[in-house]
Amino acid sequence: MENTGFSVRDLLDTEYLRHITKVVAGEKGLSRTVSWVHILEIRDIIKDCVNGNEMILTTGIGFATKEMAINFLKELIEQNVSALCIETALYYHQIDQDLIDLANQNNFPLIEITEISRFLDITRGLNTLLIDTAAKLYLDADHYDNQLSEISSRGTIEDGIRYTAEYLGLEVAYLPMRGKQYGVTPGLKKLIRSKLAMLEKKLKDDQIYHEDNIAIKNLKIFDRSWGYLVFKSKTRELSKFEILILNRLANKIRNDFFEKMLKEEEKLYENNKWLKKWLEGALPEVMIRKKMRASGFYDDFEGFLVCCTMLPELGSAKLFNDFILHTTIIVRRVFDEEGFSILGYMQDNIISYIVMSPKGNKDVYEKIEKAIEHLRQYKNQFVDYKKSVFSIGKKVEKCTDLKKSYETAVEALKDMAGQRGKTIIYDKLYINRIMRKLQDQYVLTEFIFDHLGALLEPNNEELLYTLKVYYECNCSKQKTAKQLFIARQTLYYRLQKIEDILGEGYEEGEKKFALEFATRAYLYLLDNIREQSKDHHSDDSDRVQKITR
Repeated sequence: MENTGFSVRDLLDTEYLRHITKVVAGEKGLSRTVSWVHILEIRDIIKDCVNGNEMILTTGIGFATKEMAINFLKELIEQNVSALCIETALYYHQIDQDLIDLANQNNFPLIEITEISRFLDITRGLNTLLIDTAAKLYLDADHYDNQLSEISSRGTIEDGIRYTAEYLGLEVAYLPMRGKQYGVTPGLKKLIRSKLAMLEKKLKDDQIYHEDNIAIKNLKIFDRSWGYLVFKSKTRELSKFEILILNRLANKIRNDFFEKMLKEEEKLYENNKWLKKWLEGALPEVMIRKKMRASGFYDDFEGFLVCCTMLPELGSAKLFNDFILHTTIIVRRVFDEEGFSILGYMQDNIISYIVMSPKGNKDVYEKIEKAIEHLRQYKNQFVDYKKSVFSIGKKVEKCTDLKKSYETAVEALKDMAGQRGKTIIYDKLYINRIMRKLQDQYVLTEFIFDHLGALLEPNNEELLYTLKVYYECNCSKQKTAKQLFIARQTLYYRLQKIEDILGEGYEEGEKKFALEFATRAYLYLLDNIREQSKDHHSDDSDRVQKITR
């Protein structure tokens, strides 16, 4: 395949520059690609006038001092300009050695225009050449697309990769994170592995690592790396056209992946009507096991949980398809990385993930929380996971008991709907399980007020926090002072003030139990009010009144 796209060297060899230019520095950079030819003088604001990869023409009229010329060149280098051509026949007669040294240090082509020239004619001629070539480049790329689509429709992605390699005369390799690799030789695999750490940090979405004869695209789907597509030549630098084809092939692989995964997920959802009966406890174990095997799950699981989250209404079939595709790629993957298998079921605006834990999978809750924290890194058009509430229902050992996990997950989700960005684990709610029910009946606020009384006043907030820590430290004064980072005498002073308000006996027996419960209940309600304040942009300065009203 012909090397398409113009380098600095190519443009210097055209009729517009061939007889009037001389390379004075930066010969090693003559292979740099040029996207546009532009006239620029020192009075212009460089960063506002260039995008990178331009060849710049200047008369040097503004080079009143050597420092001005050097700064001008430095800015061009920083803005990733491809070359600088300075006319020396009229205003600036000799290129200073310091400019030559700076250009050589950066392999930046510094070119002398030896005659008074019509810059307008030069730029018009060269830019017309660039535009016409770009048009042909995209026309050729469209032809490649059509051929690739035809081949892929009759074969596999491997056939498309083989065709691309033959079409361009390159090594083409596809290295997915999982699954079969294509076109990968031992030497190429070693080269890629040596660069993976750098690529993960350096490459953003849709960026390509390109260095001389190799180009690598990190295939990212929903912000996650899914694999790498590699072009490599044994004999030459890769052209602009080949980089364009790399993008086209990457898009084809990604689109085919989307289509395949969407069909699989749609089929899974069509067959998942049985999940409703499972979640409702209406299926016997034999039927559950049979349905799980039909869905591709053959492991002998020893634990089952339901993870729920709320979603906005999805208005169209297209949105629903996009959503279930995202579920496949992101949600299933983050749980799979922690050793879980999942099935998804959606009803109304609640999606429930049945989380299945295989034998030997320890620290289940910690791993689920870790999976959800990974999930919170993502945001799509449907939901911002960072702000979403996830509730984890009661863990059960028998698949026939899943109804208990489902009911407790949904209950906790609805109760904690205002707790934005929280992960709620039902088995770790402990005493908080009854807080909401007591709050709804106004029993909780009355209990708090009756037992804590004046300790709820704003000026006693420090005392209330001290009491909380004191109880958490099992009434150990030494541990409490250390936890609060205060002197023992300061703690004694605070405890005396607490006793003056609550009376004697707050450290033992039923009174201690009641006061400790009231303190925890107050902080529980206070957290709820603060969450509501965030949602409504209101001040929570009257929180005590709201709680004890």
